[in-house]
Amino acid sequence: MSRSDFFANVKCEDNAVKNELDEVIDEIKRVTKKRAVRLVFTKCKNVSPIKSKLGGVPYLEEGADLPIDSKGKTMPLLIQINLSELEYKTALSKSGMLQFFISASGKSEGKVVYHKLVKEIPDMSVYEINVMPGGKFSPVLKECSVSFEEIDDYICVNDNSFNAVLKKAVKKVTGKELTGDMYDNFSDKECKKICKVFTGGGSKLFGNPCFTQTDVRKENNALELLLQIDSDSKFTLWGDCGAGNFFIEKEMLKKLDFSNIIYSWDCY
Repeated sequence: MSRSDFFANVKCEDNAVKNELDEVIDEIKRVTKKRAVRLVFTKCKNVSPIKSKLGGVPYLEEGADLPIDSKGKTMPLLIQINLSELEYKTALSKSGMLQFFISASGKSEGKVVYHKLVKEIPDMSVYEINVMPGGKFSPVLKECSVSFEEIDDYICVNDNSFNAVLKKAVKKVTGKELTGDMYDNFSDKECKKICKVFTGGGSKLFGNPCFTQTDVRKENNALELLLQIDSDSKFTLWGDCGAGNFFIEKEMLKKLDFSNIIYSWDCY
């Protein structure tokens, strides 16, 4: 099939002209919509260790140590979420602290720590802590506070299931069967429009992940996005502009068991 414009302009009952591509986009949004919580970063130095924050000094229970990576090195804090600050209904508890640590070596090693209770910390100076920002491979450009916004979130074009979703949407709207992928069928202009809508980008809890390269989940549909930290130029930067993701199995999430997390990051 030629890569000319695939979709036609159609006249609706109200005489308005609507492109079939817009209808396909609406259908993809309908079937892939998930509720997510956007993470809003605000410049703020020395955020309290008991608050939600990106980078900096993490909350630690007295006498506890930071997680260590496979090389025996301490893992600095990427982000922590004080769940009592999270006003929206999610699969997470409404109390406690959820922390995400990553290896400072740049390897895809990450750990999640969940504290059921958050206590006031008497003196953080008693801890010897390797903090972010800092280190050659840190994606955190500067420590900041974190607030939250509930959003609708849609699939990314690099998601393993996107092509199947696209084909079903095109079939429903136009009645046409597609062979191959988006780039085999649609013009550059149409592809750019689809890609602009379905980025999956942004820093968030839950929702749909984005991938700079390829979907690391293969065909494992049991994995849910737990956290995504995207590059935004002000606060975070993965390599030359990518994203980091933490995934969890649905059943593990129900039990608030974060012992078997899949973490990955990639960039252009």
